[in-house]
Amino acid sequence: MNIEELRKNGFRVRVTHYRPYNLVRVTQSTVHEEGLVPAEEIDYLPAMAKHELPAELHKYVKTHGGYTVVELTSPDGVEVSEVSDCSATEPFNRRRGVTIALGRALTALKQAKEAK
Repeated sequence: MNIEELRKNGFRVRVTHYRPYNLVRVTQSTVHEEGLVPAEEIDYLPAMAKHELPAELHKYVKTHGGYTVVELTSPDGVEVSEVSDCSATEPFNRRRGVTIALGRALTALKQAKEAK
């Protein structure tokens, strides 16, 4: 089943793509000699969904890595959530991420219903 078929059958389907960005946050306010900041004071931002960042920062998205989350709620209220990770060495592919995460979510949904 694909997302369109699931929605027609009464399922609620939510898909969120998280991408890594070339952005850092300085964890201390001290700037050292020559404007340098030691590596231990730099906090790399985790992968984020596009809607979590202002539009002017979208240009810093990395082409590789990231993950996709698919959340399913069946018509009878059973909820599952599954993830598909993209390796940092692979280009991010939304379609493939959705396919993998959706397959995992459907398997988890089947197992959850069997456990009831």
